[in-house]
Amino acid sequence: MKETLDVIVIGGGQAGLAAGYHLQKKGLRFFILEASNQIGGSWRSYYDSLKLFSPAGFSSMPGMKFPGNQNRYPKRDEVVRYLQEYKNKFQLSVLINQRVDLIENNKIGFTVRTVTGDIFQARSIINATGSFNNPYIPKIQGKEVFQGETLHSSEYRNTELFHNQRIIVIGGGNSAVQIAVELSEVSQTTLSVRQPIKFVKQLLLGRDIHYWLKVIGFDTFRFWRFG
Repeated sequence: MKETLDVIVIGGGQAGLAAGYHLQKKGLRFFILEASNQIGGSWRSYYDSLKLFSPAGFSSMPGMKFPGNQNRYPKRDEVVRYLQEYKNKFQLSVLINQRVDLIENNKIGFTVRTVTGDIFQARSIINATGSFNNPYIPKIQGKEVFQGETLHSSEYRNTELFHNQRIIVIGGGNSAVQIAVELSEVSQTTLSVRQPIKFVKQLLLGRDIHYWLKVIGFDTFRFWRFG
């Protein structure tokens, strides 16, 4: 019979790796199961030009400072490298190519089965899969007769296929705005939002807004969520 672990963490992205760090510090026995063939979660699949909207100094994971200039805004590939270095530094127990297919309750906790046929026993489960692999596409009236192409932001990579086209980007979040600005350089692009976007200055008195949120304690206020 297989050893019963204390915890199985599902997902080898930033949340899963951070969970592994804390589990390791507590001396608990665990595995992190990652569905793909490398750690990093969804970061490798984001669009090429993605930048964090928080500076490096506020983007560190527990136990390891994000490298380089702490005032810059790291790019996607920098985050991917950082996550790999994080896993290596703490020698976290990550098993790749282990997509979870089924979780069942048993007398001592949970049985976890993967599509490769492997079976794991654990007393607790941490779900760190995120939502990137399950994008939400709303029902839009007339979409069935629209003759153009419809993409979710998770499918966008760069401007290569969109030169000299008419494009509507729907949404007012960070990804939508970043993608729309990038596409506007090569295409006729419109950003469609429910309400006018309220832009917030990123720098106040020479400091990123995350610095001021930390100073006044808003970053730890339990009901506050920025970004």
